[in-house]
Order: sequence, then C-alpha cells, then structure tokens
Amino acid sequence: MIKIKRLADKIDYNVPYKVCIDGRVVMELTNGEMRDYETVEGEHTIQIESDSFVSEEVKFTSYDGQIIEFECKPDHSTSNFSKVARKLLLGKLGISLEKKNDFYL
Repeated sequence: MIKIKRLADKIDYNVPYKVCIDGRVVMELTNGEMRDYETVEGEHTIQIESDSFVSEEVKFTSYDGQIIEFECKPDHSTSNFSKVARKLLLGKLGISLEKKNDFYL
C-alpha cells in the first residue's frame, strides 16, 4: 500500500493533482489531502500531474504488508515570471515528489 500526502501550499491550492501509478491515473489530491492506494506486490512507478506541471517519475517496489509514504508539493515560487521561466527551462517539471518512509505491518 502507498500513502501519498499533498502538502498544503499557497501555490496551485485550487488545482487538483492527479496521482499516476504505472502510467494510469488512480486518484486526485486536493491541497493538504492525504490518501491511500492499494498496490500489488512488485515494481511500480508513481508520478504526479497537474494542468501545467508534472513530477519526476519515481520507481518503487511494493511488498505484501508494506506501507510506502510519499509527499508531493509545488516546486516553484509564487512569481508568475519564475513559473514561466521554470517551465521554459525544465519543461513541464514543477511538482516535487519524494519517498519519505516505508515500513511493514
């Protein structure tokens, strides 16, 4: 199972983030929301998307009885100039996705 938390932020607060597991949208997260998703045992990828930005794709391995925690948040400043410059320089990257913990029950 994975737990994914979208950290509350002033940036993109009204834009839902789509959580993609293995290239398929499985849920949406609102600002400050945390949700669970059951995965099958094996190798997977996770990526976060919004209307304008995406995160890096993160690979992870899921085992039976394991819980993996991820956090995501906007990875840009509040200025519109900075958003535009970041999009031009980095393509669509602009969401931070990080694996925080994994543990077994």
